[in-house]
Amino acid sequence: TLNIKFDDLSVKDKLKELINQNSYIFNTKVILVFFDHEEECQIAGVVNNHIITMDNRIIKVDSLKDIKIFEK
Repeated sequence: TLNIKFDDLSVKDKLKELINQNSYIFNTKVILVFFDHEEECQIAGVVNNHIITMDNRIIKVDSLKDIKIFEK
C-alpha cells in the first residue's frame, strides 16, 4: 500500500510517487483512466511522457485522466 494521499495527485505526480515508493515499477498493476474508457494494465516502465505496458503498448501520459492502483 502506498504511504501517500494518492487520490489528490495529478497523473504525472502519481507516476512519480509510484516510481519513488516502488523503486521497481515493473509489473505494477494499474487501471488507466482515459477520458472515454478505462483499461487494466501492468506498467513495464515510464519514459519521458509515456507509460510502457507489459504488452508493449506506449501510452502518452497526457491522454490519461487518472491512474488507479490495485491494492495488494
